[in-house]
Amino acid sequence: MSEEADKLAEAADKLANKLLADILADKHENAFRLWLIAVASLIASGTYQMAFSPPGGYWGDDDKDSGKVAGTPILLHKSPARYYAFWCGNATAFAFSLFVILLVVSKDLEKPKKIVLKIAILLDVLGLSVAYAAASCTSLPWPAVCVGLLLAGTLAWPVKVLVCSLFG
Repeated sequence: MSEEADKLAEAADKLANKLLADILADKHENAFRLWLIAVASLIASGTYQMAFSPPGGYWGDDDKDSGKVAGTPILLHKSPARYYAFWCGNATAFAFSLFVILLVVSKDLEKPKKIVLKIAILLDVLGLSVAYAAASCTSLPWPAVCVGLLLAGTLAWPVKVLVCSLFG
């Protein structure tokens, strides 16, 4: 009888340890979910605000001689390529922030969804970096600043995280 009791106690101990590990992993995953939602919400709110106040602001008055129309972005008139790069990067960051929030809130993050989530976060940060590069380089040559900011700021950290998580 004591052999069966020992086996039963050992099985109960293993089950308790597994349940404790699952609870701790679940708490860690919930904290990570909250962190992702907070960061994605900050990016979404920032990009939403930037959509309504683009860099340089808006023209205040009409000027038919130069083709300026009140209410149009100044950056669009001065540098259309930078404006469209800003707009595309900003819209990408906004859309992927909302996608990350919806994906995290869905509760069941299985392996395929985690890979999609990592790609969405990478594209979210990439879009934000493109918008930042387009908005911030006024006197430097646009392609050099854009490539430098994108390579240094965007690709270094997310690629490292993605590679480590896929092969780690």
